[in-house]
Amino acid sequence: MNFDFLIGVFDFLAKIKIRRYVFVLMVAMMTISYLKVRHERKKITQEEEDALIEATYQKDEDGLYPWEADTNDHPDRVGKNSMPIKKTWGAQRGKW
Repeated sequence: MNFDFLIGVFDFLAKIKIRRYVFVLMVAMMTISYLKVRHERKKITQEEEDALIEATYQKDEDGLYPWEADTNDHPDRVGKNSMPIKKTWGAQRGKW
């Protein structure tokens, strides 16, 4: 294989000192993408968002969404043999 073309490209990039501009270009691209997403989100009105929720989720016979139906978190509902949820993901610090 002949990599003369690739070497020429790298030589050209070294001549124009592209490393100086990489950070500036990266920040500019991130800013533009952030502003684009922010502008797109502003177009969604509250009525459109409510209609989207209505289309995605069904209300039950009481007129409640699934996350509103069962909000009773009394300790008496916890079974006698149930185990607490432990955080087993992430870094385990201080355990040798």
